[in-house]
Amino acid sequence: MAKLQVTDTTNEFVELRALVSARTPGQTWDLRCDVREKLVGFLQAEYHRASPPQGSDISSAGRPPDEDAEDTDQEVDKLRRY
Repeated sequence: MAKLQVTDTTNEFVELRALVSARTPGQTWDLRCDVREKLVGFLQAEYHRASPPQGSDISSAGRPPDEDAEDTDQEVDKLRRY
């Protein structure tokens, strides 16, 4: 079994729940870890602005906030297509 569910949404985030199962508890644990790592990797690669900032985020320093908003809107639209 494998399911991906949206469990909560706000204006700022979408919370997902990945459900998976395997034959043994050990295999289930390994599968859960693999799915989580792949999902996080996918989001970081495809939707890097959706990731929480690590340390100091200076990527928008010196730019008006509206310039970042357009990129975020495009990424949200991209996510909605999935």
